[in-house]
This record gives sequence, C-alpha cells and structure tokens, in this order.
Amino acid sequence: MKKWLLSAIVYLLIVIGGYAAWKSISGEDAASEQGEHSQQHAATAADEHAHEGHDDPQQQVSEVKSTVEYKDGTLYIGLTDSANQPVNDLEINHEKLMHFIIVSEDLQQYYHVHPTKAGDGKFEVALPLQEGTYKAFIDIKPKDLNYQVEPVVVQVGDAVEHHHETALTPETQFAKTIAGKTLTMEPDSFKAGEPITLSFSFADGTVPEPYLGALGHVVILDEHGETYVHVHPASQTDTKFETTFAKPGVYKIWAEFQFQGKVITYPFTVKVDS
Repeated sequence: MKKWLLSAIVYLLIVIGGYAAWKSISGEDAASEQGEHSQQHAATAADEHAHEGHDDPQQQVSEVKSTVEYKDGTLYIGLTDSANQPVNDLEINHEKLMHFIIVSEDLQQYYHVHPTKAGDGKFEVALPLQEGTYKAFIDIKPKDLNYQVEPVVVQVGDAVEHHHETALTPETQFAKTIAGKTLTMEPDSFKAGEPITLSFSFADGTVPEPYLGALGHVVILDEHGETYVHVHPASQTDTKFETTFAKPGVYKIWAEFQFQGKVITYPFTVKVDS
C-alpha cells in the first residue's frame, strides 16, 4: 500500500510540473508574439510618419487656376479657385501682390514685371512683346489656398504655337558686363540635390540698392521652361543666394540688381551635375 501511495504522489508531481512548464512556455510564446506585433505596428507607424514628414509641399495640388492673355500690348491675368470663383485675397510678397515673370520660348527674352489689380481676380500690365510663344510664371501668395507656380503658355501675334527643345549652351565663365557694371557669379558647386550658394560681386566693389525688399533677385528655370525657382539673398547685407537644383541638367539663371534706380538683369546658363 505504501509503495502504491508513493508512486501515485510521484506521478501527480510529474503531471503538475509538466502543466506548469507548458503554461510557462505558452505564456512566453504569447508574450513574444504580442511583442513582435507591437514592434511591427510601431515600425509601420514610424514609416508612415516618416513618409508624411518627407512630403514635398511643392507637390501639393494647386487650388488656384491662372490664365494669361495678351492683347494690344497688354497682359491680362485671371485668378480663380477650384470653385471657379475669383481669387482676391493675396499676401504682399517683397512689396508686391504679384511678381510676373515671362520668358520667350527659347529663354532669350526675360521680363519681370508687376501687374496691378484691375477687378475681382484680375490683374493687368502693359508690356510690348515681339511676336512669338512665351511662358509666364505668376508668383503670388494666396491666403489660405495651396498654390504652385506653373508655366502658362502665352501666344503673342499670329505666329503658330509650337514647342521645341531649347538649345542652351552652358557657360564656364561667370563674369559679365552690362550697362557698364561688371558682375561675377561664384557658385560653390553645381550638383543636383545638394544646397548650393551663388555669390555675386561687382568689379567696382559697389553694393546694389535695395530692390523690392532685397539686395537682389534670382530667377531660375530649367532648359525646358518648366521648373521655376525665385530666390532672394540669404541676408539683408550681402548678395549670396542659397538654393537647390532638384535634378541634373541645364538651367538658365537671371540675376537682378538695382543701381541708381535702374534694374540690370544678368543671364547665365549653367550645367548641374548628378
């Protein structure tokens, strides 16, 4: 009897120990599975947050539609929102409600003017242009509306509208004399995707006059006249401009400086490497 009772107790202890071990292993597996799930969820959330953090605001859909017409020496600009209502609420940007850049299709003619308000969502400016095809860039800051500057094709005269690849020859020397003022542009590099600084200086050591709230303005277009960049000096005391070229290729740069009330525009053609 004693032998049988002892055997029963040993068997019971084995069963209880096995159950405890199984319970422990199951709990660890469940905890491990739950931990892995939590880590995966955290990683997914982090990835989504990183993606949102890298969204480029320039890629937002523009909520303002712009039109440009040329008639009898005057440019007529219209601004409407997504509901086709006039856009009137604009912020002043460098002393103007609108900076209007228009270039010929071959990027040889360049104009920077400032249309005046002529009605609800309407602006106009007198500007004699030669017959041909142009691209206009309407640089504005609408309040409470997303806006992206995009080229608007403008036809002047009876010439047939056409589009072709602009043949630009990159320059290697960046010193030019216009209206008696010699300007030198010194880039620290021309590499796509990296911040660069364009430094401008004048041979006679003079400093430009303030022009539209800055010591100068730089407008950049790619060779196809599609990508538009408008840059101002990094500070109010020098003529250094910081920018980034998103992609490699050929670009046209127009640097504007004012002396004795007259604006001089210096064009440069550059090649940006990958």
